[in-house]
Amino acid sequence: MDFTHRPNRVARRQSRQYIFWILPLVLLLPGCGWLDWLDLSGQREPQKPELVSWIDQPYDSITRRPYAYFAVGCSPDPCTVECRIDGGEWKFCGVGKFFGHLEEGEHTFQVRARDDLTGELERRTHSVRWTVDRTPPETTIDAAYGDLNDPQSAAFEFDCNEEYCSYECSVDDEPWRWCESPHTVTGLEPGRHLFEVRAIDQAGNVDPEPASQEWSVPLSP
Repeated sequence: MDFTHRPNRVARRQSRQYIFWILPLVLLLPGCGWLDWLDLSGQREPQKPELVSWIDQPYDSITRRPYAYFAVGCSPDPCTVECRIDGGEWKFCGVGKFFGHLEEGEHTFQVRARDDLTGELERRTHSVRWTVDRTPPETTIDAAYGDLNDPQSAAFEFDCNEEYCSYECSVDDEPWRWCESPHTVTGLEPGRHLFEVRAIDQAGNVDPEPASQEWSVPLSP
């Protein structure tokens, strides 16, 4: 028999065996794409952080101040913040924005982030709404009455022309003190007396012309 070509057949068989064992190991190596194709590695390309902006400065929903300052920021870097007020033009905002000489009424401040590398804009805007109120409230005394059993006392009911008010009262030019309606005054000496009340609205505006009521306490019989 002729065994001239037998070594070649053995070599080819051994080569196939080597390929059978080595090929899977090569395909499992990182970067070969096999694990990525099967999605067995559990590793995915990290997602880019969402572009966001924020407003740090606390604010009052109603204020008598005709100015406002807001500190702003954004992430991830590199990014810049754009802002506008009352629907105006978007402008570069830096790290904060000051607005002066604001008119009375409602105002809206908005910010958005811009990616400095791609120019991409934040998908949503953030806003602050507030009201400038510099008009003082008006105070009225709705009722004043005494106690027949105690002539040295009197009670007063009062109100203001705004939805929410706090009040300060004074009797006979004494210092102003917080009070609420109805308010009762006791221990009055015989003679003339003066009751005054002034309203303070949510913005801190004080009625410059308090409502007043004069009355007399008779001498005890």
